[in-house]
Amino acid sequence: MAKDKKIIALSGRNIFVNNKGQTIYYVKSSRIGYVIPESEFNRFRMLQNRIVIGAVAAIFLSVFANVSYLMSGILGIAVYVFLEFVLRSKLLPKCTQFANFVPEKAKSTIEVMAQEDNKRLILKIVLWFALSILLIVNLYTMKQEPDLIIKLTSVAFSIYAFIVACMQLKALLMKK
Repeated sequence: MAKDKKIIALSGRNIFVNNKGQTIYYVKSSRIGYVIPESEFNRFRMLQNRIVIGAVAAIFLSVFANVSYLMSGILGIAVYVFLEFVLRSKLLPKCTQFANFVPEKAKSTIEVMAQEDNKRLILKIVLWFALSILLIVNLYTMKQEPDLIIKLTSVAFSIYAFIVACMQLKALLMKK
């Protein structure tokens, strides 16, 4: 008995699907389209979020390692630069390139989310909403008064979790 194949798709800025069904990452400055093979989707997804990963690394260093804000900011930028280097020098050169690529309509993130199973979407909605609530509740239940950076980080992640939950809900409603 064959297992159902999980739908893996990329979406976001500069991600397009051509008429052959290939996922293409478009670099506007050079007008080159790179075909991202399915085997590299997970790696590309991580590298696509390099700015967020750098910011999270800086916040974690600042909060948990007692590193100064300046040093954690520099290390966060270093993480971003490293991930940018990996994307530009390791991943993209291995991909098929289309010079003078003309992008067509991109698939929105919500359209990609709507391809998932209903049960999975409902679970994600519940979990994202729970995370957004628990992050705020955590601020009020801490024994010590949290630092300003912890408050701001918790509120920012809570807002992000709420937005993602709303996007998942919109994708679920879009299917019906």
